Amino acid sequence: MVVIKAKSMGFCKGARDSIKGVKDLIVERKQISVFGELLHNKKVIDNLKKIGIGFVEPNPDVVVKGKLVIRAHGISNALMKKLKEKNDVIDLTCPKVYKIHALANFYEKKGYHIVYLGKANHPEAEGTLGNLKNYTLVTNLNDAKQIKKKKIAFIAMSTCQISKFNEIANYFKENKLDPIIINTICESTRAHQDSAKKLSEKSDVMVIIGGKQSSNTKELFELCKKITPSIWLENPEEIKKYECLIKNAKTVGLTAGASTPDEDIEELFTLLEVINNKRA
Repeated sequence: MVVIKAKSMGFCKGARDSIKGVKDLIVERKQISVFGELLHNKKVIDNLKKIGIGFVEPNPDVVVKGKLVIRAHGISNALMKKLKEKNDVIDLTCPKVYKIHALANFYEKKGYHIVYLGKANHPEAEGTLGNLKNYTLVTNLNDAKQIKKKKIAFIAMSTCQISKFNEIANYFKENKLDPIIINTICESTRAHQDSAKKLSEKSDVMVIIGGKQSSNTKELFELCKKITPSIWLENPEEIKKYECLIKNAKTVGLTAGASTPDEDIEELFTLLEVINNKRA
């Protein structure tokens, strides 16, 4: 059995910057609380709690001692303003998310109906759409086909599936007059998905590791399972439950979501090698 790692996987720049940001505050001996989960990975959150980083429910009326940190997913302008009234806020919103906010606001002011490909109740989607009045959230092509508005601008959550975005974009090009279409899926997501797709095409089994609340990990899993049998794990030890499936494979592909730490990837790779050695 050969285990092959995807060329692009694991922490994106936004995740690394967020973790570094809160750790730097701890080093400065500042008391901090994060507004919601910093990222969707239980192990990472648990490790941050161990070094003194607090987490609060994303309640608009929250008041904390010390610093209140806004995670990479971002929040709406109105919510930011309200939180700043009673808290010392540090904003760690990913710059690429802010770019999506700016594009959505710009085209709405130009009179366009914003069509947003994303996930309902996801914090990034709530932050972007919270700034808008004239929008429709879509999750698939069928949703897009229900839109009657003629003047539309189409954008996406930064972690959406590229193929889904392209499918809807092509529909709008054929059925709307001069639609504005901007692929706002971040470069890291695109690279992860492209790498996972190529690896799936030459693997008997794909193993995807990442938090079960992680939107980008879910998209990787959905992409891979259309091509080859795929396993989605939240932590490396879970691979032991799939030993029989793994042992029968000649080639196993390994990829990881953007909130998966390097150590989890390496531990999983080692466990796959252990399973392989049992065959010898």
